[in-house]
Amino acid sequence: MFGLKNENNQIFTYAEPFILVNFILNNIKFFKTCIDLGTGSGSILFLLNKLFSNARYFGLELVDDFLDSAINYKDDLAIRNIDFIKGDILESSNLFKESSFDLVTFNPPYYGMKEGRLPQDKKRLLQRFEVKATLNDFLKASNYLVKPSGRVFFIYPSEKINKVRKLVELNSFYITSIQRFYHNRISKSTLTVFQLEKSERETNYLEDLIRNSKTYKQLYQLFFRLNQEMK
Repeated sequence: MFGLKNENNQIFTYAEPFILVNFILNNIKFFKTCIDLGTGSGSILFLLNKLFSNARYFGLELVDDFLDSAINYKDDLAIRNIDFIKGDILESSNLFKESSFDLVTFNPPYYGMKEGRLPQDKKRLLQRFEVKATLNDFLKASNYLVKPSGRVFFIYPSEKINKVRKLVELNSFYITSIQRFYHNRISKSTLTVFQLEKSERETNYLEDLIRNSKTYKQLYQLFFRLNQEMK
């Protein structure tokens, strides 16, 4: 993802980071350590840090442009409890000890290299297409990094939920909470947010999030308030 500001110094409006952070807020009240895989410019971590300021955060990113943006933003705000590290999620076992984190988060690329026309813009290509890693790679790394009692949070297209369920089971996780996002009340769900755990329990289905609803507008206002506080 792009950072909290785009290249024109304007606040970006991509939905995924703050939908994911809101979902985390509705599922967990406390944690000590969190790692964001493929963190991009660190949007998820910057938002989480405003809501859970006592935690320790790590962002893992392979692409220099994204990593530089995250580090520069962190330095501008003098944030001390977030560390951005250059590294490949495929090499997670060489970078961190097993079962190191209470939370693992990620907003992965959604599309395979043969799914549609590849964008010419390099940033959009890396954000949306599985150039560097697949969903299975993210889940495999998460399984290694998260504590036995920890949780994994990610967002993915609703149309690919069967793929998600298959890969979640393959990586020895259980889906314990779900929330679906809709553009309006008559549209199909476009995004789904997942909470995974290593222990099986009944899945909790949160109330659907709809773009033109009061709940979404409140969430959007929270997102921009946090952005203003980060300036």
